[in-house]
Amino acid sequence: MFRRLFTIVPLFFLLGSIVLLVFSNIVGASDKSVLKKFYWLQADLSGLTNVPFSTARWTSYRLCGVDGNKNANCQGSKPAFPFSPRDNFGRDSGIPNGFIDDRDVYYYLTRISFAFLLIGLFFAVISLLSLLISICLPRFVAAIGSLLTFLSLLFTITAAACLTAAHVKGRREFNNNGHSAKLGAVAFGVLWAAVACLIITFVTSILASISSRRNTSNEYYSKEAAGGSAAAAQHDSNNYEEPTLYDDPQAAQPATDTSKFRFFRVRPNKEPVEPVDSVDSVE
Repeated sequence: MFRRLFTIVPLFFLLGSIVLLVFSNIVGASDKSVLKKFYWLQADLSGLTNVPFSTARWTSYRLCGVDGNKNANCQGSKPAFPFSPRDNFGRDSGIPNGFIDDRDVYYYLTRISFAFLLIGLFFAVISLLSLLISICLPRFVAAIGSLLTFLSLLFTITAAACLTAAHVKGRREFNNNGHSAKLGAVAFGVLWAAVACLIITFVTSILASISSRRNTSNEYYSKEAAGGSAAAAQHDSNNYEEPTLYDDPQAAQPATDTSKFRFFRVRPNKEPVEPVDSVDSVE
């Protein structure tokens, strides 16, 4: 029962993590359907120059405006769109100085996180395939699936940490300079939920591998014990001898040298019995 449970649970959470990672990778790819509610950071840009929106939202592909709490009037799509107001608006637009001084921090953290999310999704899909194959093939495939899950978790949690650090730092910079800003709760919730699912998948896949190895070793020792018992029974049957017809224990003893010369032994003399005279006995 536990063995089946450890097999189903990793698959369930790995499927969930893949779905969540897909949504995390396409944040801002479209301003339609459910994706129009996904963004990483929203900031009030009033008072700045050369900005396309008074309130802007940063996504992974573009900069968008806001209309009824939804992404609207988005710019042209560009993969790995950086969260870097200096590059987005220019240094003379009146942005806070923190975005100018730490330009590389914001720029590279957000672009690296985009690449790491794609790598994490790739390893998650390969791990799913290996876990499905491990149901039919030998158990070492499950260990490979655990390794792939760990790689997916490593890249995904690194991307989530980089992305969160960059936007939390940017939110603080906007708020400290009088521009209200907030994080996209939906997008970050999906991202960290994917991390949690990968953690559960990795732990349960390790437990499944340990359980399968333990069951395999128990089956091996059971077969060895059964084989040893059968060999012992076969050995006893081969060494079995039919009992002799004599019950005398001395008859089963091997003959000695003295028993060969039993004919020449001197038997003890017996005193003869004198006959009784019938006449004398009458008198």
